[in-house]
Amino acid sequence: MIRFRSFRNTDPPLLARLWQSQPATRGLYSRVTAPLLEHLVFSKIYFEAAGLIVAEQGGEIRGFAHAGFGCTEDGQRMDYSRGTTAMLMVAPGEDAQSVALELLHYSERYLLERGARELYGGQLWPLNPFYLGLYGGSQLAGVLESDTRQSSWFAAAGYEPAAHRVVLQRLLANFRPPMNRDLLLLRRRLRVEQVDDPATSDWWTACQYAQHEQLGLRLVGSDSSIAARLSLWNMEPLASGWGVHAAGITDWKLAESEPGSPLELFLLAETLRLLQSQGVMLAEVQRSPDDTQTLGVLNELGFQTVDRGVLLRKPMP
Repeated sequence: MIRFRSFRNTDPPLLARLWQSQPATRGLYSRVTAPLLEHLVFSKIYFEAAGLIVAEQGGEIRGFAHAGFGCTEDGQRMDYSRGTTAMLMVAPGEDAQSVALELLHYSERYLLERGARELYGGQLWPLNPFYLGLYGGSQLAGVLESDTRQSSWFAAAGYEPAAHRVVLQRLLANFRPPMNRDLLLLRRRLRVEQVDDPATSDWWTACQYAQHEQLGLRLVGSDSSIAARLSLWNMEPLASGWGVHAAGITDWKLAESEPGSPLELFLLAETLRLLQSQGVMLAEVQRSPDDTQTLGVLNELGFQTVDRGVLLRKPMP
């Protein structure tokens, strides 16, 4: 008989064993250990044992659902009005879906009891509390298209697509920066500065990347004005599962120019050139499919779609 209960301090080795039993997918780091889960998940200051529900049978964990919350729009505090099942994982078996649906039921009940008025599945900013570096890629992109088991369980529970992401990657071995008149003018006018361990813009971002190595890039004019900023991080341990040194480009801002402009192309091209010089083999970025201008720039730089993600939402009665 399967028993459903909250997380205990003795669970990490059993959870790691369950994680290692999962079918291989592109966006799931398979070599998870108990110390790694402790470092990247359980150490979060907002982790609550009651939000991690496990299905236990005969002393083994058959599955778990991890419920959590995101942040307010300014990133300065928790927002309990929207909750998400951040991860749903079940051991392979004929009854996997029935176990998953029962876990989802307990996860939803926990979220509602904590004040949620909207229920989601998967993680996408600002609903992205856990598992960066273990799932998704350069960012948490909802439930990945390649993660067919988790997708099917949410669909069976009545969840519907709410937001989409495109996951793009670029191998850097053969990268050559594009060159045209506009880019030459920008190269003469702007200098590229690397910022090691840059300060985060808000509390929530600091919580997400505290355990990861970050890097910043900025384009500076002759008058010391900042024309553009970009943030990236060392995608470990997920990239180790791919056998490459990879960097995730997470965010960039242009002071004046619009997406799709020569300045955006120059910023991203200089970023790839810098990463290539540091021995990085692969760069990843995620964007909304509606961001056609930036997607065009990424296509010009040789990025290719490798996966898609979707944040799911359950209609409330």
